[in-house]
Amino acid sequence: MRKFSHYSSTLILLLIPLIGVFGEFPEDVVRCHHSDSECLLKTTQYILNKYPKGLRSLNLIPFDPLHIKSLLIERNSESPVNVEVKLTNVDLLGLSNTTITNIEGLAANFTGRNFLEGFIPKIELNGNYSAEGQVLMLPLTGKGRMRIVCHNITFRFGFDLHPLVKSGQTFAQINHIKLQVTPELVYFKFGGLFQDDKTMEDNVNKLLNDNWVIIYKEMDGSVTKSISLIIQKLVNGAFSKYPYEDYFLK
Repeated sequence: MRKFSHYSSTLILLLIPLIGVFGEFPEDVVRCHHSDSECLLKTTQYILNKYPKGLRSLNLIPFDPLHIKSLLIERNSESPVNVEVKLTNVDLLGLSNTTITNIEGLAANFTGRNFLEGFIPKIELNGNYSAEGQVLMLPLTGKGRMRIVCHNITFRFGFDLHPLVKSGQTFAQINHIKLQVTPELVYFKFGGLFQDDKTMEDNVNKLLNDNWVIIYKEMDGSVTKSISLIIQKLVNGAFSKYPYEDYFLK
């Protein structure tokens, strides 16, 4: 059920090139003026497609595949998807195929809301999991390998920029994050359920796939919260490397 964790990653990566694009950048990367949406979109798209293995001079981490050490999805006793899921050693594939559709904001004076929107045709998560709880009234326990595939994902990421003065220089930090993620289809495969009871395992995986829309809706809040915290930490880390103005053309 944690395909969403990935999104964390997903959006993280999209933001890091956006903000990291203007430090000690290579000659092939086009710099932009503040709030130049068309230029920012093209530059971010270029970096995503060309540098999936990362680009140190832009403070861009490798992102396809992206390795995620751990992720915890907490259970909610008031939800029909009342299960705790721990994911570890997860590889996320597909982010380099992201298409950025819109970028707004990044004003010189930090004012206004900022937005990043895009589309990802396919994301795949492979890793280890452990789960305990209930899904749609059916007990769910197990640990082992998992595979989650998400198709045709649209996302919208909104945030505020705030100045932070250090040693006489003004840096940027982001907060007040809102993340919206909508997949067209999600496929789940969890191995090792019910101590490798193959019949029960197949039944649960079928239940998850037949009801993925309900499961996504119930998990959306906790998942996007986790993703937002990851994004905030990584983006603020990148913004802390250079004064805000150094990322843009004068």
